[in-house]
Amino acid sequence: MAPVVVAFAGLAFAIGPATSYALEPYANEAGTASALVGFVQMAGGACVGLAVMALPLSPQSTLALAMLCATLLALRAQRLSAKTRGTITALS
Repeated sequence: MAPVVVAFAGLAFAIGPATSYALEPYANEAGTASALVGFVQMAGGACVGLAVMALPLSPQSTLALAMLCATLLALRAQRLSAKTRGTITALS
């Protein structure tokens, strides 16, 4: 249970600044951009939840697989964001 606690504690500290940095180029459209981020988070969570529940594995294995996939996705996103750093400009 400790890995889950560590993962969600890290998520709690990272999600606020990550959302703030993601919305920074869109200051004029902050409400719309924030609503879109919220929609993507909720829809993504619902889709992943349904997909994970459909797997014919034990609950422990399913949780481990979901956390592994999320880690790989986060590493991929970090590499992609490093390539695009400084190329996103604010909308005028």
